[in-house]
Amino acid sequence: MRASRKLLTLAAALVCLLAAASCAGDEPQVHSAQEPSDGTGNSSSRLSPHVEAPIDPTPFVANPCQLVPESKLAALGRVNPPEPDVDSNAAKKLLGPGCTWLAADTGEPTIGIRIHALQVEHAEEGFEGLEGIYQAKQSGKIDHLQPLQLAGHPDYPAVVYGQAAEINAGTCAVSVGIADDLTYSVQTIQEEDPKNACTISQRVAEIALESMLSGGK
Repeated sequence: MRASRKLLTLAAALVCLLAAASCAGDEPQVHSAQEPSDGTGNSSSRLSPHVEAPIDPTPFVANPCQLVPESKLAALGRVNPPEPDVDSNAAKKLLGPGCTWLAADTGEPTIGIRIHALQVEHAEEGFEGLEGIYQAKQSGKIDHLQPLQLAGHPDYPAVVYGQAAEINAGTCAVSVGIADDLTYSVQTIQEEDPKNACTISQRVAEIALESMLSGGK
C-alpha cells in the first residue's frame, strides 16, 4: 500500500544519513549555532547529545509491535491491526525490525516504528545513532532538525528530522537516542491533517520509550 511504502522509504532514508551517503533532494545552506563538524565523526566535533543511560531494546526485536499497545494508539487515531516487519530483507539487513499501523479510514494516520538495531553495521564511525542525523543537518542533506524533549524522559534526546516540505505536507519522523550509537524512529503520515503528524509521532515515541524502560512488563 502507498502509505506503507512511504514509511519504508522514510525509514530507509535514515540509513542513508547514517552511512553519510548522498541522499536525494536539494542541499540548502545550513546555519547552525553549534560548532561545525570536521566531517570525520571525531568525538571532539560531536553535535548530538550524549545518552547517559543506554537502553537495550532486545526484548522487542522479535515483536516491535509490542512497543506501542493498541489501547494507547486508539487515542491518536483509528488504525488497522499492527503489521510487524521482522523477517524481510529490510528488517534483517538494512533498517532493523519495525511495525506499521495503517490508517483505518481516509483522514486517519498511518504510523510506523523502527528499532534501528543495524545502525552500527551501516554507519560510518562517529556517525552512529542521532549523530548521523545531526551531521546530515550540518552538511545540508536534510533541511530540518528540531530537538525534542519527550515527556518525563529528558535523558533520552529526540529530534524531528527530514525535509521541511515533507513535514509540512504531513509526513513526520521522530528519532530517539537510546544509546550513543542506537536509535528508534517513529514515522506518521497524515496528509489530511499535516500539523498533527508530528504530534502523533512524538506521542508514539513517548509510549515506546516507556515500554522499553519497563522492559515490556
